[in-house]
Amino acid sequence: MARVGVHAVQGAYFGVKINGVQRFWGPMAAGTYKTWSGKSITISTRRGNAFRIHADGALIGMFSRKPVRVHAVITPNGFKRIS
Repeated sequence: MARVGVHAVQGAYFGVKINGVQRFWGPMAAGTYKTWSGKSITISTRRGNAFRIHADGALIGMFSRKPVRVHAVITPNGFKRIS
């Protein structure tokens, strides 16, 4: 199982699909931290610079340095940014 933690450093919308099923899409307030787990986790936002990502307990860092649309997939094999 993969696990992802998301820390909102600024308020913005964030989406999570677990094993292909939408589990969360909505606003995350600054300071909020949420976690999800599953075989395959797809995360997305339109403001990549608003979120700090942890995958399987390791800090990946800011999702993006700019306020752009970003998608990534987390599996037991690791973290992969797809756009």
